[in-house]
Amino acid sequence: MSPGRIMVFLKAPRPGWVKTRIAASLDDDAAAAICRVLMDRTVAALAGFDRVQLRVDPDDAVKDVGRWCRVGWEVCPQGPGDFGARLARGFREAFEAGSAWVVAVGADCPGLEGEDLNQAMSALDHEDLVLGPAEDGGCWLIGMRASHPSVFEGVPWNSSQAFEVGCGRAQALGWKVRTLRRLAAVDTLADWRQWLRTQPI
Repeated sequence: MSPGRIMVFLKAPRPGWVKTRIAASLDDDAAAAICRVLMDRTVAALAGFDRVQLRVDPDDAVKDVGRWCRVGWEVCPQGPGDFGARLARGFREAFEAGSAWVVAVGADCPGLEGEDLNQAMSALDHEDLVLGPAEDGGCWLIGMRASHPSVFEGVPWNSSQAFEVGCGRAQALGWKVRTLRRLAAVDTLADWRQWLRTQPI
């Protein structure tokens, strides 16, 4: 397969900045610690992949995530705008740099495995869009083989309608869509505790 790019959209694990719903139940430091665990899990799933780009929010936090950057990877800011605008910018820049395909994931799904990325990349040999649906109605993965900014416009990416609206937008464009397995995101303390219950002692 032609060279592509994997992008990880993440927030710097700063207390008071990340996992605010968890922080409301615990505290800012505990929420940041949980964020770091989730980032560790995501980076572990990406081990062995190259051309990985960590896109961090806020823009001045590039150095905050240096410990998660592996050899051959890069870190850059997400830039301004809502999440849809930041996604569109990342995809556009990747395609402008010559990527044949682009896959974007978040850092909130500890169940993510390397095989999920392999399936997404394989699907992009034939499909226009690949989506990974989250159990809360969002998306944990978005993959495309061409830049099309309108896919990102008006989609509530951080809501429970993201997957449904994203699919509808792609269908309106006449795109072929591949759906991956459903994964759970960790956004609340209940989510975190549920994931912990699945882990071996």
